Amino acid sequence: MMRDILEGPDDYLLPPWLDRSLNVCILCLDFPISFVFDIVTFPYQYWRYYHLPPPPPDE
Repeated sequence: MMRDILEGPDDYLLPPWLDRSLNVCILCLDFPISFVFDIVTFPYQYWRYYHLPPPPPDE
């Protein structure tokens, strides 16, 4: 992802230096938060997946 951010096309709404730095900051902040959130909520997601009601029968 970092390579795509640094070598990707520029966004024309923001200056290129600001656009790239914002994308890098968002990636650096979002990845650890998402990783921890996924680990913390995994038991609930696992439980919920196996306790969903069965799908409706096809007609």
